[in-house]
Amino acid sequence: MFINSIKMIIEDNNIRLQATRHVYSDRAIADFTKVIEIDPKHAYAYVSRARSLEAKGAIDNAIADYDKAIELDPGYANAYYFRGLAYAASKNSDRAMADFTKAIEINPTDAYSYLSRARSFEAKGNREHAIADFSKAIEIKPNYANAYYSRGLAYAANKNRDGAITDFTKAIEIDPKNAYPYVSRAQSFGVKGDYDRVMADFGKAIEINPKYYYAYTLRGDALAARGEHDRAIGDFTKAIEIEPKNTAAYRSRASAYIVTGARSLAIADYKTILALPAITNADRQGQGYARQRIDQLTSTTLAPAGSSTIAPAPTPK
Repeated sequence: MFINSIKMIIEDNNIRLQATRHVYSDRAIADFTKVIEIDPKHAYAYVSRARSLEAKGAIDNAIADYDKAIELDPGYANAYYFRGLAYAASKNSDRAMADFTKAIEINPTDAYSYLSRARSFEAKGNREHAIADFSKAIEIKPNYANAYYSRGLAYAANKNRDGAITDFTKAIEIDPKNAYPYVSRAQSFGVKGDYDRVMADFGKAIEINPKYYYAYTLRGDALAARGEHDRAIGDFTKAIEIEPKNTAAYRSRASAYIVTGARSLAIADYKTILALPAITNADRQGQGYARQRIDQLTSTTLAPAGSSTIAPAPTPK
């Protein structure tokens, strides 16, 4: 969890340095650098500067500072933990896992290191070990909402829907203002066919976070699956208003438009998909599908104007 403020007091040479606000700002980096100049063996200052550098995207420089902190204090568990997070951010799951393991060896009651190592196990496809680490984090910290939520996701990936729902429910009990467990629980309820609970959980997630475009997109998909295409289009439109680059919402809205006879609106949505950046393979595959659908929809006569009861999406204000 990021530190929001810090006060560092160095008594040597009667110098007092403080960084009480914006700890990840350039000012903070300058202050930590000054501490290091005064006391080159100050491992905590290296870790603090590393976190500031990492927050600014300078991952390699941050790792170098974590390395120095560990060199100065090999028993500094948090230095291993934070370096592990930096490696994880760099997609180096092997080194991340090694650091989290070292942090656990030094401090076996560190629930955060267990949680982070669990995520590294997941990145390597070792879900059973991940679940074991999530469980250990919960054992150490029984009110650790994020551990329940993360284990619930692992259970869901393992198709253990009941276990997933139980964990998402526990995460909600601990932190009822977090929208994410509601969305994940809704998806699990959907697999079990419990439509009323699906709608209730998506609705609660949106109530908590009205800008959660993914919740609107998924609720729209659930509505479309039930044949409620007009309501689904409303949710997809809201998701697009919040995040205009939400390819999934355009694709799903296009499908709903087709069902309601608004073929020209569907073509417009597929064309929008083609105009969006294609960064990942999934993006490129989605654009290929959009081209295919446009060809199919334009190969026959378009539906007459006004044949759909669906009005064009309103312009966001």
